[in-house]
Amino acid sequence: MNLGVDGECVQSLTPEEWAAEVRSRDTTKSSLLDVRNFYESRLGHFFGSTCAPIRRFSQFKEWLARDGVLEREIKDKDLYIFCTGGVRCEKVATYLTTRLPEGSRPRTVRKLAGGIVAYAKSGINERDGLFKGSNYVFDARGSTPVGQDLPSTSWCDGCGDASGRISKCVGKSCHVILIACERCGDTVYCCTSCRDQTERARLDEDNFRRRACECDSFESRERRLRHAQR
Repeated sequence: MNLGVDGECVQSLTPEEWAAEVRSRDTTKSSLLDVRNFYESRLGHFFGSTCAPIRRFSQFKEWLARDGVLEREIKDKDLYIFCTGGVRCEKVATYLTTRLPEGSRPRTVRKLAGGIVAYAKSGINERDGLFKGSNYVFDARGSTPVGQDLPSTSWCDGCGDASGRISKCVGKSCHVILIACERCGDTVYCCTSCRDQTERARLDEDNFRRRACECDSFESRERRLRHAQR
């Protein structure tokens, strides 16, 4: 157990300890927070968690500054945080217990040691089923299972069917990571703005200048996470 400044408690939990505490936590006094990027959370997360609607880790502080987020998820909470392998949780725990104004800090922070990777290896999810979906990985596999026969928590951005197949927006110069089922394949746009810009680029390639689309916003990412968190 590590003590942050001014007595804040930061504790690393083994997968076994994590499962026991998450199952029994008082949801009125605690928060379960996924600190990964939104496209990772869409594929899978612990049941009951709040998924940060961020596209890159550097946006985490910006999200916390939005109206109501600190009060709802962080302030005076017993906070449980998780990520893929534990590195991002280390950074988040330090920031929340040393950099936030004292009146906005969590009461305690508990982080999953080794992250989802360690949790999957432990085999605990086979019996408790706390983690739903699959674990996003940054290599050619795209995702890895956390348990057997877990239902998908994500849906195709093209047709809306349940799917865990990772794709990217086909809009010109757009790199938003999407979910696209086998039927839709790699043909899905993130939004109509990207489709319109791409169609204009085909007509006038030399003068194409990409504008930011509506999907690079907290609101859009929250919308894509909404179904996953049901």
